[in-house]
Amino acid sequence: MNKEKLNAYLERMQKIKDYITSKGLDLDGKIVARYFRKRGWLIKGVPFVSIEQLVEHYIKVDNFLKIRQERNKNRREKRKEKKKEIDKRRKDEYFRKLREECKGRVEIAIKKKTQKERDSIINMRRPLSYEEQLVDKRWKEFREKVLNHNGKKCENCGSVRNLQIHHPRYVEGHYAWEYGIDEVVVLCDKCHKLMHSIN
Repeated sequence: MNKEKLNAYLERMQKIKDYITSKGLDLDGKIVARYFRKRGWLIKGVPFVSIEQLVEHYIKVDNFLKIRQERNKNRREKRKEKKKEIDKRRKDEYFRKLREECKGRVEIAIKKKTQKERDSIINMRRPLSYEEQLVDKRWKEFREKVLNHNGKKCENCGSVRNLQIHHPRYVEGHYAWEYGIDEVVVLCDKCHKLMHSIN
């Protein structure tokens, strides 16, 4: 941009700033001037007539872009929600079929076994969701054992409120209570959330 064009541009930019200030509009004159300079100072292919016309057109464009961005954001959020819902349904359906399959196998096997064998089949390992594990009697016993061993306080900050058990490392195929006391950590809910955000 040569000196003459630069001066003309700065003069126009100053006029735009002055007009925006006088009208009390929430706009940046520099951004408005840059927007139209890139487009050759044209409005829909026609040279602008006045600063007022130029600013009014920019407001319309800006409002349109904001509305479009908001609409696209809402669409993205709806798609995410829909995907989560579909994933949850698929997961629930998978576990339902798995439980039915396991139940059917157990019922068939029980009919062929002695009482002792039946008891061992009933207690056979079956897939449990994490939520199911947390209400299991074995988890509650393990949790109480860990808390007593560690003095019922957070190992990070010393808090005695809202204590939780943190697994620093999960082993595939292990239930939440199938770890040694030294393999888990007692944390308060705040430290637990912090630990997961770091990991």
